[in-house]
Amino acid sequence: MKSIELVSRYFSYHCWAQDRCLKALSILEEPIPEALKLFAHIVSADRAWLTRLQGGDTRGMKVFTEWDIEECVAQYGEVNTAWRSYIAALDESEISRDLTYFDIKGREFTNPVVDIIMHVINHGTYHRGQIAKILRKNHIDPPATDMIVFSRNN
Repeated sequence: MKSIELVSRYFSYHCWAQDRCLKALSILEEPIPEALKLFAHIVSADRAWLTRLQGGDTRGMKVFTEWDIEECVAQYGEVNTAWRSYIAALDESEISRDLTYFDIKGREFTNPVVDIIMHVINHGTYHRGQIAKILRKNHIDPPATDMIVFSRNN
């Protein structure tokens, strides 16, 4: 499998897992602010990384936000659409290039684009695990968002 195909597949997994997580949060009778805050953070961080990949400046951008479920749905829809367009347009030169950017604190870094995309996917997985723990703590079964579950169905 070529690197673009692999990145595209793993990003499809990220979107699938995010969709499942958001659905679970959307059907709660009572919102769980801690879980919504983590979901909002995933979406905000995804936006920051895409902004950097597209040459934008993220210095001072907020990635720890507090949204209600409606705002999570709206923001996720926007960010998900933009990311899907970016991933669909990837080519070998883009995925293999190094990107120099500033983080939200103004520090300069350089990383390969492929590593940034894989970080976005892993970051989402990490925080969805935290959301699952919060749901369990509240006696709610979280959705299965494991890569292998995605793989079995896609």
